[in-house]
Amino acid sequence: MLYYIYLSIARRGKSKYAPGIAWIPLVGPALIASDIAGMHWWPVLLLIGLVVPVVGPILLLVFVIFFVIWMWKTFEALDKPGWWAIFAIIPLLNIVYLIFVGIAAWGKK
Repeated sequence: MLYYIYLSIARRGKSKYAPGIAWIPLVGPALIASDIAGMHWWPVLLLIGLVVPVVGPILLLVFVIFFVIWMWKTFEALDKPGWWAIFAIIPLLNIVYLIFVGIAAWGKK
């Protein structure tokens, strides 16, 4: 819960959408991240893949790859190193990713 609150607050500052959009589950963070990263069709493709039950196990791996690429582009759009996104998938180093998200959200360009 705290993780979601933190990421919602961090992501809302750099987007053209209204600040309240960050709080809508699933849709809000996807809209904001796609706006910042410039990857507008990827969230739709991922949501379509969620409704097809056959691809469920494969979809998990695809989602992890998609998430890293998406966050890589988001960090680069905010003039931060893209490799920071890799920390999101490394166990026990996820806290470093949260710190990097905060730096990207509230740091200067």
